[in-house]
Amino acid sequence: MIGRSIAHYEITARIGAGGMGEVYRARDSRLGRDVALKVLPDIFAQDPERLMRFEREARLLASLNHTGIATIHGIEHDGTRRVLVMELVDGDDLSVRIARGAVPLDETLAIARQIADALEAAHDQGVVHRDLKPANVVVTADGAVRVLDFGLAKAIEGDASNSGLSHSPTMLGSSPTAAGVILGTAAYMSPEQARGKRVDRRADIFAFGCVLFEMLTARQAFGGETVSDTLAAVLRAEPDWSALPADTPPAIRTLLRRCLEKDPRQRLRDIGEARILIEKVIAGETGEAAVADSAAPAPRSRPWLVLALAGLLVACAAGWFFTAQRPAQTEKRVVTASIVLPEETPMSVWGSHPGPPALSPDGKHVAFAVVMSSGPRLAVRDLASDEIRTFTGTDGAGYPFWSYDGRQIGYFADGKLRKVDLTGGVPTTLCDAEVGKGGAWTADGNIIFAPSYATPIHRVSANGGISEAITQLDSTRNESSHRFPYLLPDGKHFLYVVRNFGGGGSGGHTLRVANIDGTTVKDLFATETNAAYAGGYLFFIREAALIAQPFDLKTLSLAGDPMQMATQVQLLTGAAHGVFDVSETGVAVYRQGEDSSERLLFLLDGNGRELKQVSTGDNYDTPVRFSPDGRSLLTGIFSGVGGTADLWLLDIERGTRTRLTFDPGHENGAAWSPDGTRIAFVARRDGVFRPFVKRVVGDPTETPATTGPQDIFLAGWSRDGRYLLGHELGGGPGSGQGHLIAIPLQESGAPDPLAGQQLPPSLGGVGGLYRITFSPDGMWMA
Repeated sequence: MIGRSIAHYEITARIGAGGMGEVYRARDSRLGRDVALKVLPDIFAQDPERLMRFEREARLLASLNHTGIATIHGIEHDGTRRVLVMELVDGDDLSVRIARGAVPLDETLAIARQIADALEAAHDQGVVHRDLKPANVVVTADGAVRVLDFGLAKAIEGDASNSGLSHSPTMLGSSPTAAGVILGTAAYMSPEQARGKRVDRRADIFAFGCVLFEMLTARQAFGGETVSDTLAAVLRAEPDWSALPADTPPAIRTLLRRCLEKDPRQRLRDIGEARILIEKVIAGETGEAAVADSAAPAPRSRPWLVLALAGLLVACAAGWFFTAQRPAQTEKRVVTASIVLPEETPMSVWGSHPGPPALSPDGKHVAFAVVMSSGPRLAVRDLASDEIRTFTGTDGAGYPFWSYDGRQIGYFADGKLRKVDLTGGVPTTLCDAEVGKGGAWTADGNIIFAPSYATPIHRVSANGGISEAITQLDSTRNESSHRFPYLLPDGKHFLYVVRNFGGGGSGGHTLRVANIDGTTVKDLFATETNAAYAGGYLFFIREAALIAQPFDLKTLSLAGDPMQMATQVQLLTGAAHGVFDVSETGVAVYRQGEDSSERLLFLLDGNGRELKQVSTGDNYDTPVRFSPDGRSLLTGIFSGVGGTADLWLLDIERGTRTRLTFDPGHENGAAWSPDGTRIAFVARRDGVFRPFVKRVVGDPTETPATTGPQDIFLAGWSRDGRYLLGHELGGGPGSGQGHLIAIPLQESGAPDPLAGQQLPPSLGGVGGLYRITFSPDGMWMA
C-alpha cells in the first residue's frame, strides 16, 4: 500500500492494524496535510456486515465535533477498498504509557478529565463508544487527549488467549443490538456488555473506571490468563482496591467504586459528574459530596407502579410497589408481566399512523393496534387473562385512548375520529381528523384531540359534531403542531406536546400544560416525546429511558429530582411519541426495544429478492425516491431524536451520500424532475408548508413553487416536467377538505385544481392522499 494513492491521498507509512483494518499515514495533496487512513482489508471487502460496521463508524465520528475526539474528514474508495479518512493524532496511546509504569496522580487526573469530557460530548449526542480502552486513547506530546474508535466495528480474529487482554479483539456477533452478542474488549467490558445485553452510556462509564484504575496502578481492574477468565472476573470479581496508591484521594476512590458497580442501576449515571468531580479534586476540593449526591442518592419515595407490562413488542419490563403518599413506607417486591403477541399479529408501531398501547383508567385493560392482513386493527388485552380481542370495523386504527369511565375507546382511522364500546359493536364516527395525533376524553363528555400533524388541539363532543380549535399555533415561535393531549386528574388542565421544525437538540419540542379551555398556563421543559401523569409523578422519555419526576398539581410544576424507571423504551421519533402509558392504579406499560430512528435501505428485484444493502442504519424519512437514471436515491434523514430532516442524495453503487438541504427547518416529501437535474420538496417556511424547487448540483437557491396561505404537500412531478402535483389542505387544517392541485412551474400562475380529474370518493378526503406516483406515460396516478 505504501506509495499508492487513494483519491488525493498518497500513502506514506503504515501505522498499525486492528479488527477494522489497517491504518496508514497519508498525505492529503489538496490541503497539504497528513491524515490517517483506516483501510478495510481486501479479505473483508465483500462482507456486508463489516462494510456496515465500517460505514457506521464513519457516520458516528462525523456527528461528533470535540477537541478530544479524533475528527473524520471523509470516506473514500478506489473501486475495491473503502477508506476512512481521519485526523492523524501524533502521540503514544495510553496503553504504551501505562506499559512504562503507573501514571502519576496529577497526570492521571489530567488525562481522565479529558477522557470524561470527550465521552460527555459524545453521550450528549446519543453516541456510546462501547470500546473504550487505553489503546483507544492517544496522548500528544503537549498532554492533549484524543479518544479514537467511536463506533464499535471489530470482529473476533482467532484465539486471543495468548495475547495481551488489553488488546484482545473486540467481539462482534451478527448484530450489534441482538441479545447474546458480546461487544467490546474483554478487559474493559461492563458486566451487562459481557453478558451480551443491550448497553448504554453506563457501559462507557464502567470502561472509564477500568482505564482510570489502570492508569493509577499499571494493573487491569479485571484480569485473567484468557478472555474467558477476564470475562469471569468482570462478572464476579472485585478490583484489588489495595493496589491503588496511598495518595489516591478518597473522592477518586469513591468515584472508582461508583464507576465499577456491577449493577448498572447502581453505577454512576453521567460521565459529566465524573468530569466535575475530577476538576474539583484537581482544584484542591474534596469532591466527596459531588459523587455521593450524583451517584448514590439517599432513599426516597418513588412512583408506586405495581406492574410494568412488556411483551414481544413490549419486552421485559420492571416495576415497583411504592406509595408516594406515604414516603416512609419501604420498597416492596417487584411485579412484572409480559404481553406476548402472536407473530402473525404484531403491534402496529410503524408508519404514519401507529397504535401504541394505552391503559384503561382502572389499569385493567390495555388498548393498542395490531397489524393484520387488512392493515392495523384496534385490539384490547385484559390484563387479568391472556385474552386479546380485536374489534371488527376498526381497520386502520391508530393512537387509541380511553373514555373517562373506561367503557369506550377513541381512535383515529381513515381521516376520522371514531369511538367503539369496550364490549364491541359498530364503531361511531365523531368528526374529521385527517391524521390524528392523540386524544383525551374529559369527564364532561368532550374529547380533546389533535386532528392532524400540523394543527392545534381541537375539542368535539363525544357524541360527535363539528370540532373547534382550543389552542393556537404561535407562528412567532415556529410552532407547527400541538399533539398528544393528556388530561390531568383535576380535570381542569391537560398536557400536550408543542412541536416545531426550527431545529435544536430536541427538535424544539416543548411539553406544555394548559387550562381545559386551551388557554396556556406554562411551558414545562424541552421534550422528546409525550408525557403522562400518575401518583404525583410526571412520566416522560429522555434518551430512550422512562423517567418519573415529582409533579405538583397545585402549582403545575416539577417538584423534585427525576428518576429512571426503565431503559430502552421505544420511541416513535417522527411523531415525538414514546411507546408507554401509565395508570393511576399503579400500572405502567411500555414497549422495550429498538426505536424507529434507525432503518436500513435495501435494493430489491421485482420479486422482492434482496440484491444489496444500499445504506446502513440511519433515521430515514419517507418517501425514498429513485433518480430517473436509477443510480441514486433521494430521501430525508433526521438529525437525532425528535430532530428535523434534511434531504440527502445516496449513490447506490459507490455507497456515498451528499446533503442537499441545509435549512434548520424540516424538508421532506421530495420528488425528481423528469430529467434528474432538479428536485422538489416540501418545507415549512413562515409558518406554511409549501413546495420548493432547487437544482441537484450548482445553484443552491430554493425557489418556492407557491405563495398562498394554505399548506400544500407534494404528491409528484408530472412526466412532461410542466407542473407539480400538490395536495392542498383547503378549508383550513383539520377540515377534511383536501384536494389535488396542479402547480405550474412558470414565473407566474396560481395553482389550479386538476381539470377533468374526478377522484373516487375514498380518495377525496385529506386522509387518503399521500405518496402518489405517476405512471411512465404520465396518464395515470397510483
